[in-house]
Amino acid sequence: RIAEEKASHQAEVARLRAEANKAREDLIAAHEELHAEMRREHNEVLTEKDSKIDDLVEKLHVLQDMYDNRPSREEDLERIAQYEQALCEQEAAYKKLYEEMHFYKLELVNREQNYNKTFNSAPNVGVLNPMAAAKKKEAVVRIVQQPGSLPPLGGIGAGVPPSGAMKSCRTQSGSIQRRPSSGRR
Repeated sequence: RIAEEKASHQAEVARLRAEANKAREDLIAAHEELHAEMRREHNEVLTEKDSKIDDLVEKLHVLQDMYDNRPSREEDLERIAQYEQALCEQEAAYKKLYEEMHFYKLELVNREQNYNKTFNSAPNVGVLNPMAAAKKKEAVVRIVQQPGSLPPLGGIGAGVPPSGAMKSCRTQSGSIQRRPSSGRR
């Protein structure tokens, strides 16, 4: 009896195993079928979305071309015309000022040439040597001082030493001494 029970138990376990394997295989098949169905739906959605994206990109390119090639607005055209007119006026004013400045420069050169022709043919501009004039006067003019008279006005550069450098002509006894310009003592 134990052997029968053992055999029936093993048969029952084998049957249950077979049923479990069949159920498992059915579940695997159902899962694979569901997975394939979901993958197919996903691919369809992706294809649909890709075609929608392509359509939208095409529409974007069309709209971008329309935007880039759109006609100008009236107020923009008016403003551009105003700016061009103002630019032309400024260029004309600049040209007029340039021509006037050129005219006045030529007039100034002409006046300077006429002045130089009238008053001095070769102006000696900026050359002034006061020492040369002082040496000429010193060599030419010698003033002799009389007893009891004041020294002459003019001092430096008039042929007379400065007033502090002049020795008195009279001594305590009242006799006249020789002058510094005579060179003898």
